[in-house]
Amino acid sequence: MPPKNRQKFRPLTHAALLATMATMRLILASTSPYRANQLKRMGLAFKSVAPKVDEDALKIQEQHLSAKDLSKFLATAKAKSLRADFMNQVIVGADQIAEFNGAAVGKPGTEDLAVTQLMTLQGKWHTLVTSMTLFYAEQELSYTSTTKIKLHTLSESEARAYVRRDRPLDCAGSYKIECAGWSLISEIQSDDPSAIEGLGLIDLSKGLREFGFSLNEFWDPNS
Repeated sequence: MPPKNRQKFRPLTHAALLATMATMRLILASTSPYRANQLKRMGLAFKSVAPKVDEDALKIQEQHLSAKDLSKFLATAKAKSLRADFMNQVIVGADQIAEFNGAAVGKPGTEDLAVTQLMTLQGKWHTLVTSMTLFYAEQELSYTSTTKIKLHTLSESEARAYVRRDRPLDCAGSYKIECAGWSLISEIQSDDPSAIEGLGLIDLSKGLREFGFSLNEFWDPNS
């Protein structure tokens, strides 16, 4: 296998490359505040851009896919939708699907449905499938991480008290791992625990290196 060469990945002149490196930032194909907060905590420079896809329509169109394949398909579609606009920047697309007993677990939307979800999941294992697709110039990389989570046995009053505290109405599974959601979890099996929040940071770091970048090229000097 030939050695990796940064130049083969970058359709830029040397002068343009030097100018670009001074302001390198990721393009996050997502408006999720949770994924944005992950990148902020990591100290990376990035811009959040809404992907040009109808995610709900794609989910219906590709409902025959497994959770793993659907997650990867959606992550790729989100990143690819911005490719023409950010050809010489690294685009990050991500998607996550929660699954229990072979069925997708959606976002509850209301307090009562959130409590119902937690009472269904309590004391049992469920799975989070988190996919990421990276585009840079003509290069494409995809990663999928599977995390198994077991919740503590909960009473309905405990579940409702938690929901009222964290308001996880926009979170599949009805818990926020970045808040008090850790208090609900008894066990985790994962090769990348950061993926629980929606973006696998281990895979992101791996992908940037595959493209020939060093992480320090993306550090935000103002963070």
